[in-house]
Amino acid sequence: SEESDDLLRDCLESVDWSVFKNSATSLNEYATTVTDFISKCVEDCVPKKQIRVFPNRKPWMNRDIHCLLKSRSEALMSGDPDLYKKARYDLKKSIKDAKRQYRTKLESQASH
Repeated sequence: SEESDDLLRDCLESVDWSVFKNSATSLNEYATTVTDFISKCVEDCVPKKQIRVFPNRKPWMNRDIHCLLKSRSEALMSGDPDLYKKARYDLKKSIKDAKRQYRTKLESQASH
């Protein structure tokens, strides 16, 4: 967010960087202390977001598939066979596309 950006910018601009340079005895020590300080500023200024991961969730499952699963279940409960048939078709098509996209993503990551 812009507030986090401003807070981080203020944190980094208010530092006397010569203190790091004068206290370091080698280039490696200087680089390490500066990197650690920047990491600490980022950790303090940037908000963290917690993501829930379920162990039985397939990696290709996404929000669209979850919505289609829900609509298929609702179509089944409604008792309308045509609505259920369409919902089932849309779900299968979406799952096939998601699996293809996930496979392509993995193949491109493996080739790099």
